[in-house]
Amino acid sequence: RLKIFSIILGVLFWFISMSTIDSVTTMVIEDVPITIKNEHVISQINKTYDLGEIETVDVTVKDKNSILKDLTAADLVATVDLSKLSYVNTVDVNVTINNDTTEIKDIEHDVISITLDDVSYGEFPIDIQTTGDPIRGYAVREIVLNKETVIITGAETQIKKIDKVVAELDIENVRDGQNIKFVPVVYDKNGDVINEKKLTFEVKNLSAQVFLEKT
Repeated sequence: RLKIFSIILGVLFWFISMSTIDSVTTMVIEDVPITIKNEHVISQINKTYDLGEIETVDVTVKDKNSILKDLTAADLVATVDLSKLSYVNTVDVNVTINNDTTEIKDIEHDVISITLDDVSYGEFPIDIQTTGDPIRGYAVREIVLNKETVIITGAETQIKKIDKVVAELDIENVRDGQNIKFVPVVYDKNGDVINEKKLTFEVKNLSAQVFLEKT
């Protein structure tokens, strides 16, 4: 009887320890990227939209430890559906997860305010700034851009902020006639960089050809 009691007690302790190890708890998964749906609803009325600085959300989930320990932001999908924009320009953030057991308990910024603006554009000259030095014994004679100006489209408030557009070229050890591809850097009047994600460039493949001369 004592042996049977010991076995039963051992099994009981095993169940208790297992339930403690794999207990249900909560965890915060940080920086889940927000995916935008139905952007055409905004473009159809000749408007642009801006979520401000919110590009990701933190999500609190609940499940067993054994499941939570393997979860990452890649297992969650956060979406904003612009076709469901409210009359005060707010929209819900919806989060789904790729399993049937984990519960979504909380979403940071579960409602986002959207800023709408008129679409505008402008044509801007491209300035050139270089860093580095070409190969030994040579200096830069000329830099030729495949486009000297670029048309930029975006929210009217963003376009009005543009002060200059710059081709920032790294010419370290560059050779005569070499082509360098670049993405323009757009600055406002305070010298701050304007987020290129909020702008559209008419030309995608911009490049500069560097010509050298002997020193």
